[in-house]
Amino acid sequence: EALKAYSLGLRQRALGNEIESIPFFQRAIELDPRFALAHTMLSNVFGSLGESARGAEHGRLAFAYREQVTERERLIITYQHYDRVTGELQKSIASLLLWEQAFPRDYRPSNVLSVVYARMGQYERAVDKALEARRRNPDHPFPFSNLAHALRGLNRHDEARKVAEEAATRGIETLPTRRLLYQLAVQRNDMAEAGRHLLVVRGRSREFDMFGPQAHMATFAG
Repeated sequence: EALKAYSLGLRQRALGNEIESIPFFQRAIELDPRFALAHTMLSNVFGSLGESARGAEHGRLAFAYREQVTERERLIITYQHYDRVTGELQKSIASLLLWEQAFPRDYRPSNVLSVVYARMGQYERAVDKALEARRRNPDHPFPFSNLAHALRGLNRHDEARKVAEEAATRGIETLPTRRLLYQLAVQRNDMAEAGRHLLVVRGRSREFDMFGPQAHMATFAG
């Protein structure tokens, strides 16, 4: 039953529904408090939502229960421990590179490396890893989102827009992908297009992600 709840949470994440995945992972932990990967997923979700303390706590618990998992799962938990709990970024990257090399059909290490490199301002590396993640899993929304954001970091706005629009057209965009399209539309002064993106996300659970960019625009406009 815990595994079933965990799997349903993964399905929600694959649809780009971060918040909707939380109850499933929490249910998995209620059924099995030592379910390390469920703790790992909650660490990822809370971290992506800006709830760093809750993300770190679940990362700590996953690390504490890591002895009962497979080698691949241990690599996942180890990278996350160094990334979210101790802040030892180079050790986190080393774990991710080992995971990427050991499991060449798994898109996740390349995907996470793209996020980490973008956070470090190493956008060329972030693009390379996002492309590799997309090659490994061409139907998952996260590589598209990370690729678009990394391209924006390099000021390659037209390419970023094309990637984000492809994800939106295919129905696999995350809300941050839609937020990026809104921001790029504002930069082009295409306010009609920007407004359309706001309408698309109205009522979604992560609609709050669009309020920050709107506040930035209002501040810039005085």
